[in-house]
Amino acid sequence: MGITVSGLDAIKARIDAHVARVKAGAQDAIVEAVDGTYDDSKAACPYDETKKEGEPHLRDSAKKKVGELVGWVSYGSDEVNWEKFVELGTSRMRARPYLFPNFVRNGQKFKERCKRLAEG
Repeated sequence: MGITVSGLDAIKARIDAHVARVKAGAQDAIVEAVDGTYDDSKAACPYDETKKEGEPHLRDSAKKKVGELVGWVSYGSDEVNWEKFVELGTSRMRARPYLFPNFVRNGQKFKERCKRLAEG
């Protein structure tokens, strides 16, 4: 006596389509979060009016990158290496956070979008 199961190919196709839809939606959410964090942090980045013309500025060191299901925003370069002091402050300078608050705000939007995606 045996059991025959039919329709497994159709079930697998539906699961594969769902996974592809969720992955595409997550990728779109990552792009949106990275772009939002980049744009918002750049706008919030303190501008030093005392810099001499031609000197690098922290805003100019902003970088963003998006890969498959991953993304990031960073500041700093060989010429600009004080980004952490502006963000976190020092014993002589108050913190002027520009990146982390925008990361949190855009991260919350990302979480909400992923939740809607998971709910269907």
